[in-house]
Amino acid sequence: AQPWATALTGPSTSYTYLGFNLQHPQLQQVAVRQALAALTPVAALRQYLLRGVADPASSVLLPHHPLAWAAPEAHLDPTRAAALLDAAGLPADPQTGERLTLTLMLSNNPLSYRVGQVLQQYWAQGGVRLALQTMDWAGFFTAVSQGRAALYIMSWVGDFQPNIYYQLFSQTQWPPAGLNRGRVNDPTLEGWLRRLNTTADPQQQQQLAQQVQMFQHQQQLYLPLWRLQRMALLRPDLQGYTLHPSGDYRGLLTVEPAPQAAPPE
Repeated sequence: AQPWATALTGPSTSYTYLGFNLQHPQLQQVAVRQALAALTPVAALRQYLLRGVADPASSVLLPHHPLAWAAPEAHLDPTRAAALLDAAGLPADPQTGERLTLTLMLSNNPLSYRVGQVLQQYWAQGGVRLALQTMDWAGFFTAVSQGRAALYIMSWVGDFQPNIYYQLFSQTQWPPAGLNRGRVNDPTLEGWLRRLNTTADPQQQQQLAQQVQMFQHQQQLYLPLWRLQRMALLRPDLQGYTLHPSGDYRGLLTVEPAPQAAPPE
């Protein structure tokens, strides 16, 4: 029997991340952000929740971009998380084991809510109680933009160039001016971003882009989760469809009938 369709998968420009509001009393501490990363099973989320149809989100820049720096992925390490939370002045309660309570704001997307449930389970093992708050997309987006969300799951979509980092991290780009939803405000980073946004020298661009990406990783300005792969189903009587990372439908322009197999003699 012939399969009714062929599954196609390919890379994507969609980049999903867990956002931190760096103005939050606890989340402004890098040790707390690093601890939450150490309590998050990022690889397992991709493998089991997304059934393997996702790639590591190692850089906002696409993997083939010459200035992309492949950040090491966060690994599940409860022992390190406990040490970091201790260092942040958040010891475990002797009775309950709890250290702090946070709220994760989500759109009413079933996948995001499922991720939130997984985070609840794993973070609780490290003494972090996580409440989930869902709302419609418009209300969610407004709350994140206005800085009312401590934690949130969102995606960036696009074939970005290094100047995107200015919009993501500059202190001048807090919404509605730009995309700095995490309220990052660091003088050293700001200097790099301004130079990266204006220089035309390729060597300086490479050096500055690397510095910014390494700083994001070291300071855990957000937690990269995944790049969800593009998927399509192609009927067996068609050929020539090409998946594009942007998810648009340009591939339909090259679809044509597949050659028919000759009947048996």
